[in-house]
Amino acid sequence: MIAVKRFVFIALAVMSLATLFSPLALADSDKCSKSFFGLPTWYKYLELDSDCNVVTKGVENVPAKVILGLIDIALFLAGLLAVVMIIWGGYLFIFGNGDPGQITNARKTILNAVIGLAIAILASQIVRFVAYLLSK
Repeated sequence: MIAVKRFVFIALAVMSLATLFSPLALADSDKCSKSFFGLPTWYKYLELDSDCNVVTKGVENVPAKVILGLIDIALFLAGLLAVVMIIWGGYLFIFGNGDPGQITNARKTILNAVIGLAIAILASQIVRFVAYLLSK
């Protein structure tokens, strides 16, 4: 019975991750936005020419925009890690077998992961807002 539960959990986790990545990988149809599994690119906030080369002449705040792009990548990875931790907390909750200590640990894991996901989403929006202000 435990083997069946683990198989179902692993299958659901794989399907959840596949669902998470599929729209992200296909989201950008622009020829200059080449990314791996929907990860933002480091040059996301920089200006590109028609050949997808970064334009730096006459452009202000280039180092700041690159740093914002790198921060955006880190926040995206933090959000993915939070989603994985939510799945892990669900796994702990399912296989806690009614043990109050394990159930409490699973709930704490899920709560902390949801808080981390919310922080990552809000921080990502702040980064995008700052990049918008720098590009004006």
